[in-house]
Amino acid sequence: NEDTLASSELLDLETETFSPGPEMESRRFGCAAAVLEDGRVVVVGGYDGTDTLTTTEVLSPASNT
Repeated sequence: NEDTLASSELLDLETETFSPGPEMESRRFGCAAAVLEDGRVVVVGGYDGTDTLTTTEVLSPASNT
């Protein structure tokens, strides 16, 4: 589905610019995300264009993984 993405973007609050972030394992949209204390990001749920996702991914912007 062209509405689902596996990519992520990082926002630099000082320069108000976006840069490419780590790729997710699953393409999704409509997901929720939260930043953990250590800077990693938890991405939960969403839709992959066919099914509702019940998976969780943890992204590490610092290491781009």
